[in-house]
Amino acid sequence: MSFDGKLRRYLLNLDRPRVRTIDAPAIRAHFLARVRSLGERGERIYDAWSKHLEHMARFIERVPTFEAPTDPAGAQAWALRCIEAWTGVEEVPAIERGELERITEDCELDQGVPAYALENRLVRDHEEPQLTRLGRVFLRLWGREGVRWLLTVEIAQSRGNTDPFRVSREPLSQLVVNGEIAALYDEDELAHFELARETRQRLVELDVVYPQFGGGTEPELRSYALNRAMEDIVRRAIEPGPWQAMIVAILEDEHAEIVSGGRAVSAAIDTTRLIAHEVRNALVPVRHQIDAIGKQAGSSERLDAARRGVVRVLDFVDQMVATSELVDEEARLVPLRQLVDEAIAHLDDNGGRVEIREATAIALRVPRGQLVRVVVEVIRNALQAQATGRICVSIGRSASGASIVVDDAGPGVAPEDRPRIFDDGFTTRPGGTGFGLALARKIVTDLRGTIRYEDSDLGGARLVIELPSASP
Repeated sequence: MSFDGKLRRYLLNLDRPRVRTIDAPAIRAHFLARVRSLGERGERIYDAWSKHLEHMARFIERVPTFEAPTDPAGAQAWALRCIEAWTGVEEVPAIERGELERITEDCELDQGVPAYALENRLVRDHEEPQLTRLGRVFLRLWGREGVRWLLTVEIAQSRGNTDPFRVSREPLSQLVVNGEIAALYDEDELAHFELARETRQRLVELDVVYPQFGGGTEPELRSYALNRAMEDIVRRAIEPGPWQAMIVAILEDEHAEIVSGGRAVSAAIDTTRLIAHEVRNALVPVRHQIDAIGKQAGSSERLDAARRGVVRVLDFVDQMVATSELVDEEARLVPLRQLVDEAIAHLDDNGGRVEIREATAIALRVPRGQLVRVVVEVIRNALQAQATGRICVSIGRSASGASIVVDDAGPGVAPEDRPRIFDDGFTTRPGGTGFGLALARKIVTDLRGTIRYEDSDLGGARLVIELPSASP
């Protein structure tokens, strides 16, 4: 499993509720007594597993499964059963072993992962690890974007090229320019690298680089070559931008929290949204005027350059807003009509095709930015499904709390494709990425809501978002 996959599993386990029914020191004492009775075999088991016992016990407390008893005595016995079977102290039938392995398969025994998470402020407190805001943002990012977040976090806290937990900006810049991180040779022609071994291995596991060896009877490691599929991720990690600014603000809050309860993140988010709002209001009319001039006078090199410049700035503004949404997780009471209006305004290229068909006055306590992102993705999907035709948004009450319904007059989705439209990477549109609706479903699920497909009375697709009265 890749490094980011192992880290994700570790952080997800920390995020699960803990029932606090297991006495880890008692498990250690019992384990020691059991292995003493096994002679030489017991010594080998103790040497291999003893340092992991308390970590395993804490993990078992978080396993969300009905097999775990809720009473302290039962939970303790169940934890011991898991650990004894897992470590080989006691042989169990194959069927039970398979079930125990399924229950505990996510336990991460690689001690480098918890140390990395602690060193990079993804968790706080060694004895009772708790997710920080940096860690929670990472869990909301997938694939390449998750790697970008980790690289950006490492760069912001790096202590130099020899830091085993954090890569610095210098070698990554060299990687982008030269396509590789080459070995250095001393006067005896012995190769070495300025980067720590742990950092190099982590970059390999993150698919950022791959090792290259020289020829000969004993191949020598000559360099680490850039994985070109990750080049844009590395560039964005080392260049200044919204992610870097937000990470610095989060770290400032971490430093200030003990003294005064830091507010740098909230201030950065408010400033980001204010700037984004003003820039967008100023540039969207400019872009429309450039398009209008182009239609009348025909395209020209200068007009194309002006259009590209405006689009680049608007894309940067979108990045700023998206970053603030990633970090701003605080739930606030928000009128849904206001939230939907904000989402529609964000889609400035909708050509006036989006309208509010019905709007019941409902306010929910939700993370505003996250839900705006959901509505944007769903409406954008409807706009892309049809070149013309209206999109209707309805806000109403549902059995669980509230609903937001988006109808379009497009071609709809074929019955055989409907079960997959929310799958990561699935798309029926040429040039589509398949990530928009997948992201929408992930956010809605995190808010304990649902999103589903239905046939629309407009003739196309209907996407129904239902949210509980109170979301996490």
